Amino acid sequence: MRFSKFILALLALLLIGCSSAAPTPVSTPVPTAAPLISNALSQEVAALSVSTPIPALVSEPTSPPPSLTPQGRLGPKNFPLGINPLTGLPADPQALALPPLNIKISDSPPCVRPQYGLPQADVIFEHYVEAWVTRLTAVFHSQLPTRVGSVRSARQIDFELPAIFGSGFVFSGASAGNLQIINTSDFAARTIHALDNCPVLCRVSKESIRCQSTVHTLFANAQEAEAALVREGHDKLLFSLEGWAFSDQPLMTGEGATRIDVNYLNSPVSWKYQAETGLYFRSQAGNAHTDAGTGQRLTTSNIVMLYANHTYTDIRESPSWYSLQIQFWGTGPALLFRDGQIFQAQWVRASRQGLFTLVDSNNLVVPLHPGQTWFEFVGLASTSTHVDGYWKINPEVLPQQTPP
Repeated sequence: MRFSKFILALLALLLIGCSSAAPTPVSTPVPTAAPLISNALSQEVAALSVSTPIPALVSEPTSPPPSLTPQGRLGPKNFPLGINPLTGLPADPQALALPPLNIKISDSPPCVRPQYGLPQADVIFEHYVEAWVTRLTAVFHSQLPTRVGSVRSARQIDFELPAIFGSGFVFSGASAGNLQIINTSDFAARTIHALDNCPVLCRVSKESIRCQSTVHTLFANAQEAEAALVREGHDKLLFSLEGWAFSDQPLMTGEGATRIDVNYLNSPVSWKYQAETGLYFRSQAGNAHTDAGTGQRLTTSNIVMLYANHTYTDIRESPSWYSLQIQFWGTGPALLFRDGQIFQAQWVRASRQGLFTLVDSNNLVVPLHPGQTWFEFVGLASTSTHVDGYWKINPEVLPQQTPP
């Protein structure tokens, strides 16, 4: 298959690079994604994909149920009681019995950083929006901080993420076209976006924040948001959160990756691996990225590049910009960074509801390191270079397309 040929080609390049007298950057093209399957919600805003069945996954044996072994292997199914299937770490079983909670968080302009609540998220997605700035969707399952944000408006990718996790979704609003789709979606009943429903979403004075702008004054209380969903009858998991696996050590040796730069156009990100802690430390736009509430440096156990097609829709986000769609369904390439190493993978989202899966060229599930994971969305035409464990990911930037 094309992805296997890509891996062989990459290995050949790496062998050549290793034999050179002096290290030189190696350019690694990203293969075209496998055919996409259609998605009912996304078809409402863009007719784009061909319906193509996804091959059945070959997952790890699940009988008897997997448990922590001396090597630390866990998942992708039958997680023991009290183990969070989004992190592979122990958590309160009562918290894990409730649906996850997605919260949309601002990441631009720079004055919105540092944000509140990101260290308590189990999973964070980072992605482009129009004008090529970034925005975050944080997924909370094991911890519910009382201040998260600032909270901003939903984007096209947020038609997909609540379905993946069966989660509630907290956001400040959306453009008219996007809000119409969210309000008629399969997760519409689990959304919270009214601006007058404090203590779930509360305004602070603009004078109390760095940006000095009302746009950035909305913050969420994740505990109150979860309680509101429970009161409305959304107190059960919609489906088992299965599909990801975890291991204390990689199953094989990967190439070194101790620094990863994700060169988002207006807010570049850098991750540096610290072997003593086994964590990647985050910087953004050249500054150490911290939590506003504690001053804690943002770190993660895993960084995953998710390559997906990006395209404009006919929905306006503003008089000057169309809404950007990230077509996260079907399959696509992925890069996993963990334990100071990089591993080639492919993401597979074979159905709308339920976790997508990371698999290798043999369709075997690729395990994450236990802990938090940051997923970084980049376009299919994104490129990468690397030398001596230093990887530069250059996300694709589409030509500007503005409304007439």
